Amino acid sequence: MAILGQIFFSCITIDKSLGSEYVPDSQLLKVETARFRVPLELKTLDSLQGTSMVYATIGAFNTSEFGIAQFGSAGNVCPNTTSWDLGKDPKIISTSMTLTLATANATMSSTTTPNSYYNNPYYSSYYSYYSYYSYYYPTYTTTETTSSIERTSITMDPSQVGTTQNFHVYRLKKAIDSTKAFTSSLTKDDYIPVELNTSAVTYFGGDSVTFRLSNDYGSELLGSTAEERDSLQLFVKNHGGLYITCDTPPTIDAGRLNLFNVGGITINVKYNFQPTWGEGLDRKDTTVTFVFGYGGCLNTTSYSSKKLETSQQLERLPIEGGAGINPYVNIAALKDSLDNWAARKGIDPAKVIISKATLIFPFEFPADISMLDYRYPSYLFPAYRATNTEESDMKYYYPYSDYALSGSSMGAINRSLGQYRCEVSSTMQKVMNMKREELGNKYDFWLYPLMYEEDSSYGQTYYYVDNYSYFMGVINGPKADRYPELEIVYAVMD
Repeated sequence: MAILGQIFFSCITIDKSLGSEYVPDSQLLKVETARFRVPLELKTLDSLQGTSMVYATIGAFNTSEFGIAQFGSAGNVCPNTTSWDLGKDPKIISTSMTLTLATANATMSSTTTPNSYYNNPYYSSYYSYYSYYSYYYPTYTTTETTSSIERTSITMDPSQVGTTQNFHVYRLKKAIDSTKAFTSSLTKDDYIPVELNTSAVTYFGGDSVTFRLSNDYGSELLGSTAEERDSLQLFVKNHGGLYITCDTPPTIDAGRLNLFNVGGITINVKYNFQPTWGEGLDRKDTTVTFVFGYGGCLNTTSYSSKKLETSQQLERLPIEGGAGINPYVNIAALKDSLDNWAARKGIDPAKVIISKATLIFPFEFPADISMLDYRYPSYLFPAYRATNTEESDMKYYYPYSDYALSGSSMGAINRSLGQYRCEVSSTMQKVMNMKREELGNKYDFWLYPLMYEEDSSYGQTYYYVDNYSYFMGVINGPKADRYPELEIVYAVMD
């Protein structure tokens, strides 16, 4: 017997504050452990957030297990400088576009701007706290964050690193606005199905790729009015943006996903002109640069893995990430297991105090152990869909808030034990104490890859759903010998 505030267990770390608000100071409690089989289904994600200030995701996969997954990126275009002198009789020489591959584990400057265009919830990516274009606005504070994204050229095995990919560039019919916020938001009706690239765009991987665009497009950008150049919002409204896609790999079990640096995507219009600042001057060449992704880009995805959705309890469960197929838990089914257990023990669920709750997801090691680096996420954690009422009525995917608890296990892959462990004590306390009819689907979750950013200025680490990457990991299902479990350390109030 022990008082809850003074519990000590060997080999188990317990947050002694969890559930303490439910316990009278004089209450004596017996602490026990219980385990529950987790009911897991397979389900794709609906309306995954797609806006990003960080990465433009472009690529495609064609796999025997999942089928086709395609990734594209759309962004508004604006000038890099708000004024330029075209001189006299300007003649377009060339219009080109350059995509620069992002750096893995990149350290990025973070700028807070007061009342700026980027504080709009659509444009202020909730994955990042910085803007590549903040020089257009006065700034107050600057910090630095380091991303956990370890690969910006993502393949399912090393042989695909240099695979050939063909890109296509299209003109958007109108600028992207806050109504286009999800990876499924863009449709064929939103862009003109005529390529702006004047020849095939072939990318073999590498630091960057540069290709030619139509000079008519360059002429339009260069011919913008002084009023448009003075107001970036007006420029974007009148000139819109571009959409970049990638062909499907022609062979099975091939493909690559490229994470390009949004701040490193530029359109360069080179032209020749007659200087007007002096007499008898020779004609000169110069270049004006425009940037892709003003206020962020909209990453798009499509998957053929939806056909794999099932509510059946399986032996193995794939993890695709993104808006693809992923393990899913209907929280009502888990709640039924908790309530049935409580009924068998003669316990009122409302009186159960959870000191620690851990979700355990085992996996079997692949025959080629190196595939852990290419196909398995570094982190898996429950992610649920909720409305951020502070920003808008739109629903986004967030990790369970338990990740913020001191000492919480964030679902890091354990290569020794072959499992992911996720501490979800706070959420499971609510699920345990609530009535089944009160739950609805509020706490339904996908087991989902996470990423994080470390803020060196404030010593903070921020976790987000990783909607940039692609995986082909496999965890054990409910029918496996080592099945997923929920383990709780609990006590019951008298």
